[in-house]
Amino acid sequence: MLDWLRGRRYRLVLASIFPWDTLRPPLGFMRWFVRINAHPGGILVLHDTPALSGRTLRALRRIIPDLQRIGYTFVPLAELLDAEKQHREERSAQSRKCNLSIPGFRCCSCRWLSYRF
Repeated sequence: MLDWLRGRRYRLVLASIFPWDTLRPPLGFMRWFVRINAHPGGILVLHDTPALSGRTLRALRRIIPDLQRIGYTFVPLAELLDAEKQHREERSAQSRKCNLSIPGFRCCSCRWLSYRF
C-alpha cells in the first residue's frame, strides 16, 4: 500500500487527536478531548461529511480559539511535514546535537522541545 501511495505522490499521515466525532458526542466533550490531547506537532482529525459538516464547523469555531489562547498555531500539513523533513536532513548532515527550534518536533534521540502553554 505504501508503494502504491508513493507511486502516486501521496504521503501517508496518521493523526494523533481523534475526538470520536463520527459517533456525534456532545460538542463540549469534543472541545475537552481536543484540549487535553493537544500537543506540539499534533494532527487533529474531524470529519466533514454532509451529515457532520455542521457539527464540525461548530466544533472548530470553539476548538481553534481554545488552542490559540494557550499558544498553539495552525499550519498546513505540508508545512509541518516539510519542516520535520528539513530538520532531519540538516541534523543528519551536521551529525551533532539537535537544536531544532520548531515546537513539537523530535527526531531520533531528541526530546520534545519546550512549548509555551
